[in-house]
Amino acid sequence: MTFANVRVALLAFFLFAVLVLVWAVNEHRISKSNIEYASDYQVYISENENLAFHDILNLPQSDWQNLPQKSNSLSFGYSTASHWIKLPLKNQIKKGQFLVVNYSLLDEIDFYQVMKEGETLKIETGDARPFDNRLVKVSNFAFPIDAQSQGSTLFIRVKSSGTLKVPLYFEQYEDLIQAEAAENLYSGAFAGYMGLMILMSLIIVAISGDKNYLLYGVYVLASLGLTLNLNGLLFRWLWPGSPEWNQVSTNLFSYTLIYFQLVFVCRYIKLENSKIKVLSDVLKMLAMVGLLISLVPQWYMPLSKISGIFILLTNLFCLFLAVDYCRKNKSRLRGELYFAMAWLVMALGVSVVVLGVFGILPSTPIVNNANMIASVLEVFFLTTAMVCRFESERQARIEATLQSHKEAEQRVHIEKHMLFQATHDSVSHLPKKDVLLANWPKLSAEVPSDHSASAVLIHFEGYYGQVLSFGQQVAEAMVHELHDRVRRLLGNKSQYLKLDYQWSQDRAVVLDSLDLCLILISPKEYDISEELNWLHNSLSGPFNYENMFLDIELTIGVSKLHDSEKVDRVIRRAQVASKEASQRRLKVLHYHNKLGQDPELTGIIMSKLKMALDQGRLQLAFQPQVNTHNGSLFGVEALVRWKDDEYGWIPPDVFVPIAEQCRLITPLTAFVVKESCAFYQRFYQETGQEIAISINLSARNLSDEFLIQEVSSIIEKYRVPPRLVTFEVTETAIIGDIEKSRNALEDLLDLGVKMALDDFGTGYSSLVYLKELPFTELKIDKGFLVKDDKAQHNASLVEAAVMLGKALNMEVIAEGVESLEMAEQLAGYGCQLCQGFYFAKPMSETDFGLWYKGYDNKRNIIGTKHEITYET
Repeated sequence: MTFANVRVALLAFFLFAVLVLVWAVNEHRISKSNIEYASDYQVYISENENLAFHDILNLPQSDWQNLPQKSNSLSFGYSTASHWIKLPLKNQIKKGQFLVVNYSLLDEIDFYQVMKEGETLKIETGDARPFDNRLVKVSNFAFPIDAQSQGSTLFIRVKSSGTLKVPLYFEQYEDLIQAEAAENLYSGAFAGYMGLMILMSLIIVAISGDKNYLLYGVYVLASLGLTLNLNGLLFRWLWPGSPEWNQVSTNLFSYTLIYFQLVFVCRYIKLENSKIKVLSDVLKMLAMVGLLISLVPQWYMPLSKISGIFILLTNLFCLFLAVDYCRKNKSRLRGELYFAMAWLVMALGVSVVVLGVFGILPSTPIVNNANMIASVLEVFFLTTAMVCRFESERQARIEATLQSHKEAEQRVHIEKHMLFQATHDSVSHLPKKDVLLANWPKLSAEVPSDHSASAVLIHFEGYYGQVLSFGQQVAEAMVHELHDRVRRLLGNKSQYLKLDYQWSQDRAVVLDSLDLCLILISPKEYDISEELNWLHNSLSGPFNYENMFLDIELTIGVSKLHDSEKVDRVIRRAQVASKEASQRRLKVLHYHNKLGQDPELTGIIMSKLKMALDQGRLQLAFQPQVNTHNGSLFGVEALVRWKDDEYGWIPPDVFVPIAEQCRLITPLTAFVVKESCAFYQRFYQETGQEIAISINLSARNLSDEFLIQEVSSIIEKYRVPPRLVTFEVTETAIIGDIEKSRNALEDLLDLGVKMALDDFGTGYSSLVYLKELPFTELKIDKGFLVKDDKAQHNASLVEAAVMLGKALNMEVIAEGVESLEMAEQLAGYGCQLCQGFYFAKPMSETDFGLWYKGYDNKRNIIGTKHEITYET
């Protein structure tokens, strides 16, 4: 038990000792006074409220009853009848002697002293009459006796709506006043003790915020009010002129006590059992009903009887809950045992009071004050239990706080460890790219104004070759060796920035296991080639594995950092340079701006391409397809061209793949089809001649579910005969799912258009596609043609390709025809349709019109030859 508990226990037992002492003195005093003036008494019970006193005097002796109880412990239980007590005085009464009724809850008391001479002294008092009517202002009832009338008889009429107790004894006035002072001391000590408990509960509420202690304080306050009211002290102190309120307040305190007792206990033990909880809710509801009905004066008598039984049942119910809770919480047995003891003491005390109320037990100070005694002990045990709980909870909070601090420290340690693992390589512990990006503002500030910084990317080129040759373990060991070499080699090289401030002061970061990045600073206009060659030679030395020396093949890409540029862009450019160095078999390569190879420029091109499509800044170039048999124009191939204001002419092999990646290929294809059909319509209107148009499709177009609908609507809008439209697809566009490609091609053929296999002769499985897919035209790639008259082998292949196309009933078109000899040779093989620079380069619609006007059937340019400025 803590020191606070010890102090509470000492205070409680001290007050309890005072109470016992006062009761002992009272018992001794009462016994002593009654020994001297003891006399037989008789009782008459009258149901007639109109019976006058002279009628009582004339009653026959046989109507009076002799009771076995002593006069100092008379108790009649609950009774609504008037009880007349006749007490003949046996001895001479001393001067200043009083007859005392030692019970404060009596509604009406009429006192009569009949002397031998026939004179009668009458005094009327009781709780139903104002307190100020009493001759002696004490909580009980005291009546002065005429000491000169020896042998007189005392008559007392008692009537009460509650329990009827009439303990009688005689007392001197001085002793009466001293007894009242002792009673006030006793009551004040009790009230002070209960008030101290209430104050303690409020302090704990203020400290902990636990509402259980507030409910406890309300319960103690209700218990204090009920006890003081039962002892007549509130009538004397608070409402001496309102006797009717004295009755109502008793039931108000009783049912308030019951309600808050139930609420407090259920909250304290955290009642969860559904059946018992329902029972407690029913009891609380009944207590509320009783509290409301208490305001009706006519209900005082039945409610008063019910309240005693209700309080007893409530305490027994609380005792059951406390014992059950104590049994279930053996780990906190000390505090819960106090809690159970509190309700055990209270149940015993209330039982004694109830038995006394119903007249089963005699009216003694111990019985009459059992509620007060039990309240003192109950509050002591409850306070001790709650202080124990408060102390336990406080200790638990301290331990939880300490544990929380410990866990927080562990969490910080774990988080720091996890952060290190997340931002550093798992084996070499070199920092990763995120460390460089996070520290870059500070790092960039360390670069002198007359120096420049460059990102140096070291790539382990031979990793996968080592995996295939010696296995994963050896290759990983070489990676770790490379990381260690970088750390050792750059440890004291001040021209490389320290990239990891917080953890290891390293000068390199790991982009992935095969790529390391350094930041090299050097004076502006200083050639760092020698430094980079030294770095490559130092890091690529042989690796010793089981007495074998394996080369660590490296490539180094370098990109210079410009002012206010993001470092991740510079690193990306260094990666591009490293990749190109690998392709060109170079050790070190500086980055140069090359379209299509830089991811950053790819993003720029993608954005510009979308804008060009939206603004209609793309163009079409048309390359003629000529019939070599009669020299007539067969058709044209539509080729998309794009000239950007910043980058100039951008080749299709650069922006078309980008369009395929970012899903711009659909609007791009729609643009080409639309402009090609519009070109046909204008050409036909101007010349009256039909002309075939060929349009390229990509792999993305074949998987577009809206392609057929889009193409059909455009052809119909511009009134182009479908037989004059040819869609060209390359072998790479149909690699993979042949069945899906066949469905797409057949859907297009259903429109009436033609399908051509483009770049025939460049792939490995074109014959398979010719067999499986419904092509109507075959385009021989320019790389397949014969450019050397002595290459008879190539000539035979071309002739075989032409014969293959004719055997399959396909039109054969040869691309890349650059000379008259090549055209004549193809004509000799039976290829009638040719396309190439010999006839014309791709040209704009305007230049095509000029070219067409000067073209004759002898395949010659008539007049001025028109130079075409488009790049191929």
